[in-house]
Amino acid sequence: MRVGRRGRWVPRLALVVLLSLTAVTTAHAQAAPDGTLRASLTLTEFTGVLGAGVVEPRDDPQSEEPPPTDLTVRVLAENLSEVPLDTLQLVTEVFPPVTTRPELHDVFDDGPPTEPVQVHNRVVADSAALAPGEVRGVSEHLEGSIAPWRGAAPGVFPVRLSLVRGTEVLDDVTTAVVWLPERLDEPTTTSLVLPFDDAPWRSGGGRYHANADRHLAPGGRLDALLTAVERTGAPVVLAPSAHLLEDLSDRSDGFEVIERDDEGRTIPREVSAGDSSVTLATTTLRRLRELAAEAVYPPVTGTYADADLSTLLDGPRELRELAAEAAVDGRRRVQALLGAPVDAATHLVGGRITPEVLDVLPGDVLLLGSDAVDLSDTAVAADPVRRLTAPSGRLVTAVVADPVLEDVFDSATEGGAVHDVQRILAELAIATIDDAAAPTLLLLPPWDTALPARTAERLLQRLDGAPWVRLQPPTDLVRIGAVGGEGSDLAPPSPAFDTDLAARLEASLGMLTAASAATEDDGDRIGSRAASRLHDDLVRATSRRYDTGSMEATGIVDAVDDHLQEAFGGVEVASGSVTLTSDTGQIPVTLRRTAGGPLLVRVTLDSPGGLRWPEGRTSEPLLLEPEASQTVTFPAQALSTGSFPVTVRVTDPTGEHELTREAFPVRSTAFSGTALAGISVVVLGLLLFAALRRNPESATPLHLVGVPGGDRDPSGE
Repeated sequence: MRVGRRGRWVPRLALVVLLSLTAVTTAHAQAAPDGTLRASLTLTEFTGVLGAGVVEPRDDPQSEEPPPTDLTVRVLAENLSEVPLDTLQLVTEVFPPVTTRPELHDVFDDGPPTEPVQVHNRVVADSAALAPGEVRGVSEHLEGSIAPWRGAAPGVFPVRLSLVRGTEVLDDVTTAVVWLPERLDEPTTTSLVLPFDDAPWRSGGGRYHANADRHLAPGGRLDALLTAVERTGAPVVLAPSAHLLEDLSDRSDGFEVIERDDEGRTIPREVSAGDSSVTLATTTLRRLRELAAEAVYPPVTGTYADADLSTLLDGPRELRELAAEAAVDGRRRVQALLGAPVDAATHLVGGRITPEVLDVLPGDVLLLGSDAVDLSDTAVAADPVRRLTAPSGRLVTAVVADPVLEDVFDSATEGGAVHDVQRILAELAIATIDDAAAPTLLLLPPWDTALPARTAERLLQRLDGAPWVRLQPPTDLVRIGAVGGEGSDLAPPSPAFDTDLAARLEASLGMLTAASAATEDDGDRIGSRAASRLHDDLVRATSRRYDTGSMEATGIVDAVDDHLQEAFGGVEVASGSVTLTSDTGQIPVTLRRTAGGPLLVRVTLDSPGGLRWPEGRTSEPLLLEPEASQTVTFPAQALSTGSFPVTVRVTDPTGEHELTREAFPVRSTAFSGTALAGISVVVLGLLLFAALRRNPESATPLHLVGVPGGDRDPSGE
């Protein structure tokens, strides 16, 4: 259902009575071939803020002009049928005033609940029928002296404009007149935060898709926003995203764009400094810097690339560290790129978050969209200031965007710019009139809101001049408003990327760390790109600006991986088998750089046994030059003869990323001193053992033949 409009037949007693004679005298009805008549109604002028309360008081009361009390309406009627439309009338109905926000919401959502107190009609097409596709303007003027608001208390009077043929309502628009017979003592403190944002433009390989900057073109979404702020000078709060500012800066001196040829293949094209796209980026960045320098209130910032912090914090250590970095880095980057201070106390949250995110977000005040907090049991008029508790116990103050006005920004109605602006003005006025309404409001359009240039400019003009609105920075909402919800629940978010991409991100971060260590002599460069830029690309791949499973996000990770693999290039182990002719020797390992630039590596030898490594089996970092070879030797000691398999692993200096591995045999043909000593001990032991076990029967007998100088034994022995 369109806000403030009902595209259906509605029986209205007042209309039937007013138009019955016209219906009777109408010539035979012309019907379209499908039996339907269709037309549209667009509001183009509506002097809908009336009364003495809208006039600034002067020092000399005698010089004050009479306050506006008359209502002037102008609409455009378009025939969408295939046949001419005659006997068309514009019917203007004024309804009794509403004085609360819920009542006004019901009016805009479902139409006025009561009968009108005043009805006017104006001929649109009578004898001169409205031809198919023709657009015709018609005006209506209601004198304040006879209007229902004359002498009434402050209020908002619903007004319905209908395009009628006979008794058939072809289209209608509901709007409202704000009536302020006197100045309001306490205007509603309102903060209007305007995101200047888009999905990350830079694609894989540091290139850009064609027409990435289409929203910057004259009349585009972002250009309309900048133009409205520049022309009005309204005290709004800009919220430029860091990644968009970076892309503007990157494109300001030329860039590469990805295009497709006639066969559908992607090809890069250089865009030179004189190209219109380069000029557009340079001009837009300059305009933003000028607005930031002249702003009444400093810009607010958010998470870098609006990374999905909730999903990152639910991952392994590498992803959690990435989340903590992205959370705080947006502010630093925006301040550097704008060359102006930013609001250090406020952080713009791009969508729903988990409680764990509260522990890593910077700032004292968080700005949340209305869907980020569970408002199911909260009245529409509740104060937007909320108190949230992080898992660590940290208390965070949040300001929640007004849900109704957020919807108005998000879905511009077919009623036109005037209708949408009047809806916002009426909501703000009723918030001031309604005693039950909160004294503060946060207007936070969604990041991709596409307000037409005329709508944006008209809105800022009306807000800046509305006496019932006081435009302030978000921190003032916290200072003035009461906390409307202690311990409010955060609405659960949907992940921006799946577990497969999370696993790939973890691997890519590890490979990036390894590549940075392997190319440390080359500064921040890894091949043709900066390591910091590759790191930023991985953060951008987690952006909530992409849909879950987006090919754009996976393409960015693919490009980073491809670049790192190319930077590691080719490393080949050129060693063959080695023979040791003594118990000690050297094991040479020769590496050859077959592709890529200079690279730092480590060599590690693995052997299951048979060899000892007196000086270790891992080398110091070696610098491999392109198309060159280098040999490193490892002292080894053979523990026995034989052949032993040795595996050579070549890694980055951290040892985390393996570049290549190769196995070769080491043969030992000589006994070591230790081995010989062992053998000698064994041989001696065997000889002794054999001697002890000799057979006593085979031994030569010994006989005593006499004792010199002694007597013979009587036994004769």
